[in-house]
Amino acid sequence: MRQKDLFGVHYFKIQYGKVYKLLTSLGVETLSVFIDGGLEYFFYGLLTIDDFMDNVPQIKESLLIFDGEIYQCEMNKEIETLRNKKVLIGFDIAEKYTQILINLKNIGLPKKMIKQVLK
Repeated sequence: MRQKDLFGVHYFKIQYGKVYKLLTSLGVETLSVFIDGGLEYFFYGLLTIDDFMDNVPQIKESLLIFDGEIYQCEMNKEIETLRNKKVLIGFDIAEKYTQILINLKNIGLPKKMIKQVLK
């Protein structure tokens, strides 16, 4: 994946609302949620976008989230997994940090619009 195909943003705060707004803007319906175990990711489950705000803030662990259905993600293979997806979201609960990586090649929207959504 080429660097110019990725757009990333991070916040030094947990931003569930901004992430939800982004996901709905991208037309995401299903999310694959993984718990970050430090050395590996553990599949938590699939959520619909409608369940995002009710469930994700209740999980008190650091998370990795992809759009669509994925049942396995390996450490250091996150970008490779993103190749066929629209977005990768990381919530680091301990550091109170949100990381968003967007695969511009797969979203069909201009970067300028994404920046507006994430304002």
